Amino acid sequence: MVDDSEGVVVRPNPFNLQQLTLHFSPSGARASEYTAATGALHFDAAAAAAGTPLASLGDDDTRMVPLPFSFPFFGQRYTSLYVNSDGNLTFTGGDASSDPRSAGRAISGPPRIFPFFDDLDPSQPGAAVEYFGAADRAVVTWNQTPEFSETTPGARQTFQAVLYPDGRIDFNYQTIATGTAAVVGIAPGFQQSGFTAVDFSAGVAVPRGGALAEVFSNRNSIDFIAVSQKFYRNHEDAYDYIILFNTLGFTGEDDPGAFSAERNIRNHVRGIGGLSRGNSVFDDGLSWGSPLRLQSFVNMGPLANFPANPADIIPAFASSRNTPLSILGQESGHRFLAYVRYLDPLTGQPSSSLLGRANAHWSFFFNSDASVVEGNRIQDLGTGQSPRFLTIGTVEHYSALDQYLMGLRGPDDVPPSFLVRNPSIPLPAASAPQPGVRFDGARQDITLQMITDAEGKRIPDWTVAQKHFNFAFVLLAPAGSAPPAADVAKLEQLRRAWGSYFAAAVDNRGTAEVRLVKELLLSTWPAGGVVQGSPATTATVSVAAPLSSKLDVILSTDSSVIAIPPSVTIPAGAVSASFSIVGNRPGTAALSARAVDASYEVAQTIVQVRESASQLHLDLVSGGGQQGALGQVLSEPIVLRLHDDNDVPFSGVPVNFAASGDGVVTPSRALTDAAGRVRVSWRLASSGASNTLTASPDGAASEGVGVSARGLAQPVFSAAGVVNAAALQPAPAAAGISPGGLTT
Repeated sequence: MVDDSEGVVVRPNPFNLQQLTLHFSPSGARASEYTAATGALHFDAAAAAAGTPLASLGDDDTRMVPLPFSFPFFGQRYTSLYVNSDGNLTFTGGDASSDPRSAGRAISGPPRIFPFFDDLDPSQPGAAVEYFGAADRAVVTWNQTPEFSETTPGARQTFQAVLYPDGRIDFNYQTIATGTAAVVGIAPGFQQSGFTAVDFSAGVAVPRGGALAEVFSNRNSIDFIAVSQKFYRNHEDAYDYIILFNTLGFTGEDDPGAFSAERNIRNHVRGIGGLSRGNSVFDDGLSWGSPLRLQSFVNMGPLANFPANPADIIPAFASSRNTPLSILGQESGHRFLAYVRYLDPLTGQPSSSLLGRANAHWSFFFNSDASVVEGNRIQDLGTGQSPRFLTIGTVEHYSALDQYLMGLRGPDDVPPSFLVRNPSIPLPAASAPQPGVRFDGARQDITLQMITDAEGKRIPDWTVAQKHFNFAFVLLAPAGSAPPAADVAKLEQLRRAWGSYFAAAVDNRGTAEVRLVKELLLSTWPAGGVVQGSPATTATVSVAAPLSSKLDVILSTDSSVIAIPPSVTIPAGAVSASFSIVGNRPGTAALSARAVDASYEVAQTIVQVRESASQLHLDLVSGGGQQGALGQVLSEPIVLRLHDDNDVPFSGVPVNFAASGDGVVTPSRALTDAAGRVRVSWRLASSGASNTLTASPDGAASEGVGVSARGLAQPVFSAAGVVNAAALQPAPAAAGISPGGLTT
């Protein structure tokens, strides 16, 4: 249970700072605290006119700009800032996420100044975000910047954030469209020092050291990030999914007409489409309160929308035959589905014609084999029949293609299907599935190869992909009273039914755990690798907090591919214990850890054993873009990651390092950690035309395996005799093999 207090539910609060300036005045060391007051508008027209437009700043985008002075903010000083599309500035890192622009998100992540945190789109014609820097002030102007819209541009906003050398901050609101919703305020970042919800029109007279924010809205809504953060105050980071219902009657979505919706929180899987984002690889977990695990947040909406029996058809979905279970199947399925294109042989170009509503569901005219993520099961009655096609099934399960994209089925186990092009009926592809619909059209056969030709193969593939998922069911209710017993019973029935439904829907190729559990984490989660014949790899099993008494953990595997001890004990007062994994032969093995205390989750991972390090790749993770004087140590370590073609990290593998000339790498030999990473310090050579660093895993030198040099360049000396390592950047994901190792 989560109650609706502490900003979890946003109540109507119309924007009332139009044609005003909101002043933040600092106090304390390095502006550690702030007061706030409003006054007459002092829009800086000169800075707006002289400002430089941030070229090509797009929707959900960010740019770093230098500050002309050292700016104090919540006890720190900054010499640069990130200008983000969505009406906010951040320090230490940009924010281009498409997550909800909510108070929960505003106070999370990096330190933030947010004059008008809203989903804005500066890429539209007539819009600009401009930056002006001078010795006495830095000004960012959002000029005629509209709210994002999938159709015509939304309402346009013009406002400024002004930063002064002494830490003062002004927000100038020249034109704010009536009825617009946004979050306004300042925050020290990462939820430090608490959060105060304020009425800025009344001012903040007493200096405060935490986040100050006001949420402006024209309707009731739910701050999903605040819900998630509140959940994690009392529960451990042990869940892949949070499933939210409420007794308040709120959809909580940007679209008040939405029934249910899903938001992807983190994704490192490739080959499953863009997940409706510009970059399909992302990690927003920290903002949602999850440092490691959470992948998906599902807002199911009001509990009252669902029948008591989870297998009954929902009246609003009588034609598609959706039940509470199939709706939950669709929404949780959006973690992986349906975003893929296929390479259309008719055009030679990737096509999204398999997709329907919002490019996140299967098209009505795609034979999805009655996927819960829409489409239909379509019967082809033959070329001599008219109408030729008939829909005969809807929302029954996850299809073979679905299961491939979810990582539960191999490519050889996915039969071909078909799409009906140019259908004879006027239904849009975004239509909800419905049985008994007849139509003509041109059949286009669709194979998995056509999809992988457009998206690439799934990485990681089904042999090492996660197959066991933990679900937390959350009920949002009014503060100060218990929800009705009938509501609790309804949700309990659905929760209990979900595990069995999910297993059947994926043909028993995966499982859904529906208990509230404590975290039990294997260092190899969700998949890890070891090299056959190498010294035993040290793995760990850990809990979230120091134990009051010892915890015995039973270890098991389904294969002789690896050898592990039968059990391990985490001592009292500790959070982890180590054990060894020995790779006996190439292959994969499932590794499980089950605590004697049943309140802990059953941790399950896959271990990949490779024959030798010659099958592995080193990539640069961080440490690029540095400058160092000759003979001096670079300020940041060089971090590399060792992995195979399936992107499985390999731990416990020795990596040897060497520097050219009299340069020094420390250490010269290091073992990769559980994430496959090694960190080294590099003192550059004191003279010479170039500095190089080579890295190679044990057993790889003879095969010439090191790090792909594709996209990397030799550094050059500047006239001042400084090595410029700015070209040292991460190698691409599909990097090949470079015989010379890493050259920086």
